[in-house]
Amino acid sequence: MSNPACVESAEIKRIERAADTLKATFLTFRDETWHTHIFDVQCFPENIFIFDDPNKSLRWQGWFSHYPEELVDTPDDRAAVLSAMASYDIAHLRKMIEQMLEGMDVILEEVLFSLNPPRRGTCISYGCKAVDLHDFDHWLIRITSCATGNQWAIDIAGAQYDSHISCIPWILACPKLISRTLAVLPFGTMERYAVAMADTKGTDGVEIDVQMKAMQAFHAAIDPGMARKKLSWAVILGKDEKDYVRHRDKILKKGTKAMGDFVLNSHLTKRRVKAERYEKRHFDELVEERNKICQDILGCQPRQVDACMHGLSEEISARLPSPPPGFKAAAVCEQRRIGGHGGE
Repeated sequence: MSNPACVESAEIKRIERAADTLKATFLTFRDETWHTHIFDVQCFPENIFIFDDPNKSLRWQGWFSHYPEELVDTPDDRAAVLSAMASYDIAHLRKMIEQMLEGMDVILEEVLFSLNPPRRGTCISYGCKAVDLHDFDHWLIRITSCATGNQWAIDIAGAQYDSHISCIPWILACPKLISRTLAVLPFGTMERYAVAMADTKGTDGVEIDVQMKAMQAFHAAIDPGMARKKLSWAVILGKDEKDYVRHRDKILKKGTKAMGDFVLNSHLTKRRVKAERYEKRHFDELVEERNKICQDILGCQPRQVDACMHGLSEEISARLPSPPPGFKAAAVCEQRRIGGHGGE
């Protein structure tokens, strides 16, 4: 009979390594498919301020933008900016998550929740208005082991809320992150949402479709080779540290190149312009369609960024965090004291 302590130790090791690998893949995926146009990032102990470039001066291939490496100095700041407004992107990692946990007797769930106030927030400025990302709801993956009863939270996009640990016991995640649980959904629900949204005709549809195809290119590059070599993530995650890191980095490097090649071969100007024109003519219909998709698939209406299409909703955020000394005041048009939605 297996030693329960050994089973638990191996379980924890594999899940922690899976979470770290997923987060590394996620940040690379965000970097390679980056399309947020930024002219400045200012990092302070209590807030990170990201400033939108309304002129889209660095746009290329009709859609993408080079990630501004020169504007961030530390790995944590880089991860925070890369993760901004990316909670829904976990949908694109469903296949990889399943590969990582293949053979384990676990239950996977997707959990939507309102955030506790973060120690350090992220703010995005669009001209005279700002989005405080703490106002948004957040998604993570909950893993429940049927063998030990242990539960973990995998939070690959939490850096935007100053949460840089990709795997944390659920019992610790609740007081640290969660103000109020809004929904607990079967694993794969977010992917269904992404597939439905990718079929919509606005820029949201373009964004999600492009991201889905980038991850398809990632898997097309690495999965056949792993199968030929009879390698699986289950095997790789169980190797000693040196071999685990070597295999992981080699695989992610190949997958990253595939995503980069996909981007280089994408020509999205006509598609983007068509989507933008459609939004202007059919904005109300798009909002209604998105709300219906949310209700039908997610069963709720999570707070989302509407700023990209029609300015900021006062319901989402009408407040800009009070900037610290040294802040470049000319970069924003107005400053208003933040109150915080907390457990709304």
